[in-house]
Amino acid sequence: MVESVRKRFLAEYERDKQSYIEKDVERVRKQDFTVRRYIYGAKLNLDEAFEMLKNALRWRKEIGFEGAHPTRFPLEFYKVGCLFPYENDNDGYPVLYCRFKVHKKLQILQDAVKKFLVFNMEIMDTKLYKERSWGVVFDASGSSLSNVDFDLLLYLIKAVKYYYPWCLRYIIVYELPWFLEPAWKVAMLMVPEEGRRLFLLRNKNNITEVIKRENLPDFMGGSCARNYREVPEGARSAEEVAAIEMGLNQEEVEKIRSHYKEFLPDN
Repeated sequence: MVESVRKRFLAEYERDKQSYIEKDVERVRKQDFTVRRYIYGAKLNLDEAFEMLKNALRWRKEIGFEGAHPTRFPLEFYKVGCLFPYENDNDGYPVLYCRFKVHKKLQILQDAVKKFLVFNMEIMDTKLYKERSWGVVFDASGSSLSNVDFDLLLYLIKAVKYYYPWCLRYIIVYELPWFLEPAWKVAMLMVPEEGRRLFLLRNKNNITEVIKRENLPDFMGGSCARNYREVPEGARSAEEVAAIEMGLNQEEVEKIRSHYKEFLPDN
């Protein structure tokens, strides 16, 4: 099955090389899981698997993975510690954290935040080339209605379903406030049944069933000392990135900064 889909895709690539990234095509040539994951995602339907693989690799070209680099995003994205890969879970798999409390649904930021999410998903996905190889934790502790962005959560589900199939072991929602439970139930109705099985609700009393305390970040009661706010070398400020990467003016930059100011470690 893998070879059948691979040959079909490589023939497609020869007809339309400009729509794909050569590095991605090399993975198709050399790594069986790069193809097999789409066969699993299409439930063994080889025609659908080919379409999923083709569309996923076209999407990667369109979103700009050729130029993907940590310095593409403002250093403030890193400093606030809103979205980051961290230590492994109890089974030895890496975990990606997203903090609702630090996030705010601002229209001018939606595209940049989604790209930052996908950028970090890519970091996770390339760590292990095998099925079900990483997890996600959405930390909802201390969050309010203005922080919670179920659209971002649904975007993650869409990306996993169509572009990164068979990658997730679980999606943990940690310390969901009681007043968000109705909104949570509505959001789950929009998630396909197979996706809902990935979700786990956890709190401070049972999170260690999945991730040991020594591997948890401090805001979840963990004792891990690794800096999750580390800024990559060469990262630029929001002002510097705004015009080049995000297309924002100074007023929009200040609006974003006013929200994130309390979460910046220098303040």
